[in-house]
Formats: sequence, C-alpha cells, structure tokens
Amino acid sequence: MQWAAALKKIQRDSNNSQKLPVLTQEKNIKEAMFFYAKNLRENCKKKNFDGSENTLRKLIALRAKQVVILLQKIKAKKGKVSQNAVDEAVKKYYSDCQKLITSASLLLEA
Repeated sequence: MQWAAALKKIQRDSNNSQKLPVLTQEKNIKEAMFFYAKNLRENCKKKNFDGSENTLRKLIALRAKQVVILLQKIKAKKGKVSQNAVDEAVKKYYSDCQKLITSASLLLEA
C-alpha cells in the first residue's frame, strides 16, 4: 500500500502547489513525466537498477499529483467529490502504477 501513502503525501504537498493555476500544474506534471519516462528508459537500457527505482518513484509521485488535480477539478465542478469518484481515481492510479512497474521490470530483465 505504498501508493496510498504516496497519494496522501502528495495531497498534503499539493497545498503548496495549489497557488499555481491548474493548467500550469498539469503542464508541469506532463513535462516532468515525459522527462522521467525518458530517463527511466535510459536507466533500463543501462541496467541501472538504483536509477530506475528512483525514477519510478518520481513517476509514481507525479501520477499521484495527477490524481489529486483530477479530484480537485471534480470538486470545483460538482462542489464535492463522491466516494465512487475517489475509488475510481485510485483504482486507475493503482493500475497505471502496476503497469509502469511491470514495464520497467521487463525492460530491466531484457
């Protein structure tokens, strides 16, 4: 359940980044994810396990920030966030993180 702890940490940390407009936050996250995805591919090619793990952690944290922003957008639009919306967002987050970890593992083994 490390993803849950990461999500809670990102939610706490997001208070600082809430000063930026949502579109700017989203753009910054996408740019960072692109950078770290490229970095992950390079680390995997070089069989750099420590570098890959650190980059995976950063990508997972960025994905958690995306979830927080999504929930903030839902709250701004509807006035509240339903438990179903939270459950779906966390389920998608968990699935995306699992796919990312599996892909990185396969690349490191190749």
